[in-house]
Amino acid sequence: MKTTRSGFTLLDALLALVLLAVILSVVYAVFFAQEKARRAAEESRDVFGQGLVAVERLRMDLVGAWLPETGGGTGPAHRFETV
Repeated sequence: MKTTRSGFTLLDALLALVLLAVILSVVYAVFFAQEKARRAAEESRDVFGQGLVAVERLRMDLVGAWLPETGGGTGPAHRFETV
């Protein structure tokens, strides 16, 4: 009479651990790449925001600038308008 054993062998367990390690490595790589992309986008957004602030300040300075009167003008100088 032959008896059969059911269960996992050492080779089955090692193969499962290797497969789990490969899957976790891929998941970690995906999350790491996503975090790197998020940081790069945040840095570019910060730089873009600083540029917008600088351009807005320049625009406000130009809007507030007064043009000198021309010789022989009868009225006050006109304001410099931006588009």
